[in-house]
Amino acid sequence: MSNEVKIFENEEFGSVRIVTIGGEPWLVGKDVAEKLGYADPRSAVSKKVDKEDRGVAKMATPSGVQEMTIINESGFYSLVLSSKLPSAKKFKRWVTSEVLPSIRKTGSYSTEEKLRTNNALLEERISSLEPKAEYYDFIMKSRKLIKVSDIAYEYGTTAAGFNLLLFRLGIQYRSHNTWFLTEQYEGKGYVSTDIRRSYDYRTGSYREYVHTRWTQKGVEFLYRTLDSFGITPVRNDKDFNFIQIR
Repeated sequence: MSNEVKIFENEEFGSVRIVTIGGEPWLVGKDVAEKLGYADPRSAVSKKVDKEDRGVAKMATPSGVQEMTIINESGFYSLVLSSKLPSAKKFKRWVTSEVLPSIRKTGSYSTEEKLRTNNALLEERISSLEPKAEYYDFIMKSRKLIKVSDIAYEYGTTAAGFNLLLFRLGIQYRSHNTWFLTEQYEGKGYVSTDIRRSYDYRTGSYREYVHTRWTQKGVEFLYRTLDSFGITPVRNDKDFNFIQIR
């Protein structure tokens, strides 16, 4: 039995197929990867999207029922982040502001009462996604390495405060005034480090220190991890306070 497929059309990007599973929309990975300019769409989905963010669904195609690789919203963002296409940001906006909300709005509810409930939940969901969309815009603007102070700003705090939060979460530890990723996270391409020198006027000599910056993959990892604790970008909200990690 194949899943019901909804096709969304856009004059600029063409069509994207979506199925709803468990009340959540899943996009055909090949469609998304093609729109984002990947030369080998299937390979891109396999390499760029985490296993937990992709799956397989049977769909009716002109060639008959076929198994298609599908991705959830998190997987969609993974492909967007790695795309080098200038129109990637515009494509993301179309999907997150029109396609996904439309799917969630129509859903599978049938009664008037359920529709009202769905609309309320939809508004809440859109509200919760706005910081996420803005944060991914922030990541996409910086194709290179990102300073911790820039990430901290998006969360409404300082580099020192953000580093302390990551320490409390067990993501990093401090040694000789330098932050390092814990064993669980090191070697995964989350950060880039280099040795730098600075002149100490008090001693009249140079000292070496480790300079660490986050990669796009690392920033995406931070977003997902912090989001699981209810911590989302706040764009310098004065009332922001980190939750206590127990």
